[in-house]
Amino acid sequence: MIDRISNLPLKDRVAVLIRAEIAAGRVKDGEELTQESVSQALAVSRIPVREAFLQLENEGMLQRLPNRHVRVIGPTPQRNRQNFRVTAAMEAEIVRLLPTGWERAEIKDALAYCRDAVEAGDRAAFFQWEDAVHLSLSRALDNPALCQRHALQRRILHLEVIPLDDAVVLERDEAILRCLERGETEAAAAAVQDYYAALCAAAGR
Repeated sequence: MIDRISNLPLKDRVAVLIRAEIAAGRVKDGEELTQESVSQALAVSRIPVREAFLQLENEGMLQRLPNRHVRVIGPTPQRNRQNFRVTAAMEAEIVRLLPTGWERAEIKDALAYCRDAVEAGDRAAFFQWEDAVHLSLSRALDNPALCQRHALQRRILHLEVIPLDDAVVLERDEAILRCLERGETEAAAAAVQDYYAALCAAAGR
């Protein structure tokens, strides 16, 4: 994981690390963080920490408090259920909006990399490419604002900590693509809903 984020700007690396701590439950819902405490823990200056706090605040994972403190908005069962349902509804609608004859090369390539990652047992790579599978759908709409919202919704689900076998996730991704290739839009939308329902159930959310 550290190798994969080492080339990111420092503020983004700090955001990735804080996000992972929240996802893993090591930083609890309602816990207060300060720029000073995080900068000391990570051995970085307060500037990238402040920028990371702003990024995570925009994602809805932190709430700003007085005196440079922030409160963690962690993944409670109710929030998780809501987030999964909203993301599923958003992505199902994205599928319905896909233009006729849209180019499927991006999603096929991402799925191929997912298969390689499953065979190699590389879970980090799998989730990187699995995310690309789904985000390729919104990119096909040529709507940057919607792409950004879609990516944010995917991020707040913390999919990487869900105890579901990667091969099972891949099977559901491939089912979505098969429906799309057959031109069965509503079946593809239903497959998207099933995909998120399975993830939600596996997470106990």
